[in-house]
Amino acid sequence: MVPSQTPADRTFTGDRKAAWEGFLHCQAAMVQQLARELDEAGEIPPSTYDILVQLSQAGGRLRLRDLVHRVVLSQPGLSRKVARLEQDGLLDRLPDPADGRGVQVRISRSGRAALRSAAQVHLSGIVRMFASRIDDDEAATLATVFRRLLAELAREPEFVAAGSDSPPGDGARSDAFPTQRARPDGRRASSKDGSGTSNGPGGRGLRLS
Repeated sequence: MVPSQTPADRTFTGDRKAAWEGFLHCQAAMVQQLARELDEAGEIPPSTYDILVQLSQAGGRLRLRDLVHRVVLSQPGLSRKVARLEQDGLLDRLPDPADGRGVQVRISRSGRAALRSAAQVHLSGIVRMFASRIDDDEAATLATVFRRLLAELAREPEFVAAGSDSPPGDGARSDAFPTQRARPDGRRASSKDGSGTSNGPGGRGLRLS
């Protein structure tokens, strides 16, 4: 019999270290490539795609403070970003009937059209770079591992889900890494992707799908 491991045995070495570094590098490389493909196709950038897809998946509208908690990509100054998207005609800001000081954000008809157009490019990239390169067993294993990790992290009092570590209404994660290239020494080298974000789609698999 192999003795069961204690948490102290699960050190950051061997396959655990390789798995973590592989996760960082693959995620960064794929998100950067997805951003390039959207840009080259003349589609909306990932930061805008993220906001619109969260609104679409929520039935078309969300309170701004709830949108902060749902976006996956880092969105510094989210309320300002939302204001710019309203000027571009991609969404509308409405008074929140449940909160006199609150704001609801609603995806517009133009926003839905932009999202549908960008999704063709984005999903094609996800299939080519990720979905087509793993078999069913690997997909099931990865899904199980990440679901469990997210569930366990959510039970920790200091854990903050994607996009929700800033006060409601403005801003989001500054310590995410999707558009930053991770290095083996744990440091990060910034990489601009033209998406309007300083770092980038984590927790929900980039959810930009």
